[in-house]
Amino acid sequence: MTPTVQVRRISDCLVNKLSSVLMIGGASYTTRFVTDLAKQMAATERVTLSCLGLGDSEAARSEVDRGGFAHQFLMPPAPARPRTVRQAARLIPALFRAAITREPSWAAHASSHIRRPLRATIARRMSAEQCRVALGGTLHDYDIYHYHSLETARMPLLWLLPPNAPVVLSVWGSDLLRSAGTLEYADQLAACQRANVITVTSMEIREILLSKFGRHLAPRIRLALLGVSLLDEIDRCGNSRAGFLESWGISPDRVTICVGNNASPGNQHLEAIARLSDLPERHRSRVTLLVPLSYRPANRAYKESLCVALQNSPLSYRIFDSPLSDREVAMLRIATDILVHVPVSDAFSASMLETLYAGGLLVTGAWLPYSELRRAHVSFEPILALDDLTDAVTSALDNLDAQRRAARDNRGRIRALVHPTETVRAWMSIYDEVLGIGHLSAAS
Repeated sequence: MTPTVQVRRISDCLVNKLSSVLMIGGASYTTRFVTDLAKQMAATERVTLSCLGLGDSEAARSEVDRGGFAHQFLMPPAPARPRTVRQAARLIPALFRAAITREPSWAAHASSHIRRPLRATIARRMSAEQCRVALGGTLHDYDIYHYHSLETARMPLLWLLPPNAPVVLSVWGSDLLRSAGTLEYADQLAACQRANVITVTSMEIREILLSKFGRHLAPRIRLALLGVSLLDEIDRCGNSRAGFLESWGISPDRVTICVGNNASPGNQHLEAIARLSDLPERHRSRVTLLVPLSYRPANRAYKESLCVALQNSPLSYRIFDSPLSDREVAMLRIATDILVHVPVSDAFSASMLETLYAGGLLVTGAWLPYSELRRAHVSFEPILALDDLTDAVTSALDNLDAQRRAARDNRGRIRALVHPTETVRAWMSIYDEVLGIGHLSAAS
């Protein structure tokens, strides 16, 4: 058998074999992202997916039943702080094992120049030991380990992977953009150096990561967008604007302005509401604010301050603070005439993309990493600072019909950019690269 034929047969076997992938989640907010990505990949019928660390047991079971994952393994909860002598005594074996746990060389190297407090060192080692005991052998025998988020709390999980296992690390946004401190940077650098491939959602995120952790990581970085599965639900909802607004006690004749996409203070609701309250009277009388707070529920103090600000505003408003179904979220996007999206940081908000797809106008911060929108020639209005918000929204309201006509092409451009059937190709290409399938095919 010639070498060329042999390589081709090896390549065919690799391509035809279902690759096993373990997706490892970060904080709970990645749950929806990862399950959506899993559905896209499962549809290719080229990978079998298991998941670690997402959702409660009931949610995990439903995702397995729906075919997104072959298995779901739940992260063990962090050990509670001992309150009695007996509870403290039960921690002694775990403390002993943590004391003799050795960090892998790649993790130790990244933090070799910092002094880590003893309590932080013990917590990291106990986290790794606890996961090792709870998970047993479930972390072995996968072809790829896809770790979602640079969130540091779960970084010790990477210590437990087989030393030469291929790792894909996905950076999603807040994990990179809202982290600070030497200890966090050291753990995040270690994770980046452990990864074979690091995925980002824009060139700006790439540059931020390289600026933080070093340009030696550049060859590992790939651009890959998450597919936005709600686009199809928006298509199915059709002309639901009037019915949705009436069901929430809002006249369809009102011009709706959606403020933010979740309850996080990072959305700068208070600042945005203050600027929108300064709209000219000719617009204040016809505008209703839509304020979605059901995603990432706010702490009580922030929600109370937000309610006070809305009550003191001259604008009418409607708060959405109960969970919404996918269909209701799609109808909310269709019902939004203007989205004011000015968070302190963001990677590539799905709700922003969904609103653009549904025909809404976008007023957003020029500081956000949305070069992919500009490359796709998507129409939107960037502002340099929050003080520019009043003028930008006033201009949009003064020219609403013309703005809507200019935004009609956004629908097709957003679909080409982030529909799951488009984005899944980049992810499968990354998996092929990590497994060496593309290299073998080229050699043949």
